Amino acid sequence: MAILEESMNNILALIGKISSLWESIHDDIDKLLERCVEIIAEHIEVEVCSIYLFNEKNSEIYLQANKGLNKEVAKTIRLYPGEGLVGNVFQDERVIYEKNAVKNSYYKNIPGLGEEDYPLFLGIPISFKKIKTGVLVLQSSKKKNYNNIEISLLKSLAAQLAILIRNSELYQNQIHIEDKLFTQTSSSENRRIKGKGVSKGIVVGAAYIIRDTENLDEVKIEKIASSDIDKEENYFEAALKNAVSELEAIHLRLSENLEDIKKIIEAQIMLLKDPGLYKKIKNFIQKGYSLASALKLTLEEYKIIFENMSDSYFQERLLDIKDILSRVLVFAQTKNEKQFPKDCVIVINEMFPSLFIQLDFTRIKGIVTKKMTTTSHSVIMARAQQIPMITGVADVFQFIKDNDVIILDSEKEEIIINPYQEVLKEYENLIKNIEKLSKIHIKGKSITKDGVFVKLSGNIGLMHEIPSVLSSHFHDVGLYRTEFLFLLRKEFPTEEEQYEIYVSILKKLKGKEVTFRTLDLGGDKQLSYFPLPEEENPLLGFRSIRIFKKHPQILKEQLKSLLRASYNGKTRIMFPLINNNEDLGFCFSVLREAEKELIKEKKKYKVPAIGIMVETPAAAFNISNMASSIDFISVGTNDLLQYFLAVDRNNIYNDDSYSFYDPGFIKFLFFIGEEAKKNKIELNLCGEIAGNPLLTPLLLAAGFQKLSMVPTAVEEIVRKVQALDMEKIVSLAAKIMTRKRSVDVQAELKIFHNQLMKK
Repeated sequence: MAILEESMNNILALIGKISSLWESIHDDIDKLLERCVEIIAEHIEVEVCSIYLFNEKNSEIYLQANKGLNKEVAKTIRLYPGEGLVGNVFQDERVIYEKNAVKNSYYKNIPGLGEEDYPLFLGIPISFKKIKTGVLVLQSSKKKNYNNIEISLLKSLAAQLAILIRNSELYQNQIHIEDKLFTQTSSSENRRIKGKGVSKGIVVGAAYIIRDTENLDEVKIEKIASSDIDKEENYFEAALKNAVSELEAIHLRLSENLEDIKKIIEAQIMLLKDPGLYKKIKNFIQKGYSLASALKLTLEEYKIIFENMSDSYFQERLLDIKDILSRVLVFAQTKNEKQFPKDCVIVINEMFPSLFIQLDFTRIKGIVTKKMTTTSHSVIMARAQQIPMITGVADVFQFIKDNDVIILDSEKEEIIINPYQEVLKEYENLIKNIEKLSKIHIKGKSITKDGVFVKLSGNIGLMHEIPSVLSSHFHDVGLYRTEFLFLLRKEFPTEEEQYEIYVSILKKLKGKEVTFRTLDLGGDKQLSYFPLPEEENPLLGFRSIRIFKKHPQILKEQLKSLLRASYNGKTRIMFPLINNNEDLGFCFSVLREAEKELIKEKKKYKVPAIGIMVETPAAAFNISNMASSIDFISVGTNDLLQYFLAVDRNNIYNDDSYSFYDPGFIKFLFFIGEEAKKNKIELNLCGEIAGNPLLTPLLLAAGFQKLSMVPTAVEEIVRKVQALDMEKIVSLAAKIMTRKRSVDVQAELKIFHNQLMKK
């Protein structure tokens, strides 16, 4: 351990010297790298140090900077990947260590360069996050042994070089871009940018930018004025104190049954109180960096040290450090909801549900996000609150500035920045006309022309949404998302707290039945007090019921409260993301445990109807296997389509691929309908398409008995149902089954809709 500690200290000292170069000569990559090779050669005690870089345009490796070789010859060197020792280090991204390089079959002699005098060769790939940048070469005439620890640390040094090179390139590009953008935006008006309209509506408001507060990787390195350093240090002290206090409060409230979570929190508190970490962050601030930059630079230092080490202890420690630094960043940068100006349009990288539920809806007119999402819970909530929303605006931060006047037109999927006066006036008149039309309500029930009653249900997740489902159009609440109860808090609600809330919901709904979906965590639903592991694809990983197989106590507490609430009103319980009988069996085993405890505690309860969400193809094909154990199924089409097409629904590049009109998916819905009918089980639908009037006739043809939707969609669906009859529905479905492309399916449904609604 003493050798490891000494080597780490040496490399840290070297990294410190190289990092300091960035502050003084980041605007000249040639000078930066020339100085790097001098410092490395001196520190490592070798005669030759070289940095080779890869040119993507011509696929050549050239010698960018060196100490100890003939500089005139060095300027002429061009190698292909795989050519010579350097080319092989680059191509295979592996270390080559030779005590006598000439004997290696890959050795390439370059006349006049002078390498033959330095037989010892150590070549290390310069790369970071799988991006190959070049090769660091150390050469010496002296006999020198490098052990595995030293080589590992030199790989960390090479990673730091990759970061320096990348940052230098980004700096130059940023200067160019910012100059160009300043020229464009300072004098331009009426700029139009496109995105994906996900919540309908048109609004005019002032832009209010919220920077991404939790993603350290996207923080830009920024300097502050020397006069602001004291203020920035005070921000740091306050943010650190708040972060520690929050964790201590959560730790105090956690029950003994959650011992594993308590240990994680204890470790995070210890890290936040670590003097070494505190000193690093403060040193960066004292050098003139903003707090966010100081946090990112601290993380980058630890990354360089630990990422190239195979020891799992260091890898886990790095994740812990990233987590607690992100927590400090949240407290440092999160804007208070009271700061939101009236009639503002929020502009943000990504809108998380945990942030959405904190918004003051009386002040916010619309939402624009950089990240693409069409069916996330934030989108669903925006629709429920009737807040227009456009996502997937890639260049949003380039063109929109704080307080810009913007028109958000979700219908045209367009944002107009600082519109001309005549354009602004035209839109203001359009908005007034839309408001007048919205006050005209459809009368009557959701019954087709030939007398078929279609049950319509509401999807909600917050108390203040309840009045919107008391309309006569809604038969019941088909989906109550219980996760928002957990997102609103700073610790897990107790069984008693959950029970009281569920009973309150039932009372407010005045006898309407409520289908409560059990807690659905993971993906875009994260709890600050229950950290989940970072995953490359969380939608395919540790989420929903899979979490509770590891933490059954959380599910049991919720089920106990729901069983007790069922004694006081009409309820149903629905389990999300069930694939098969193994998943379902686990849920029932927890349900039985909950019953046993309630009997022992002499608490009144009732077991209501139990159902599952069909959200994966596996669940659909297992309907016949699970039907005898459950009372109903509800198809969650948002996730089902994603898993059916193997398309990430929130990926901006997949927008055209994620389509509810896919002919295969339409046939799959009919297959599910046949399976439900064959097994005599109630079939409902609670996904986005339940509120899409174009698809209503197909859903009825497929056999869905109840459609559950956001409250804002119900009037349009009632109007569509009243215009339909089953004969037309069956005829349309037969025609759709012959269509072979999504665009053809959508076009056919539009023609049918337009002809039907004109009558």
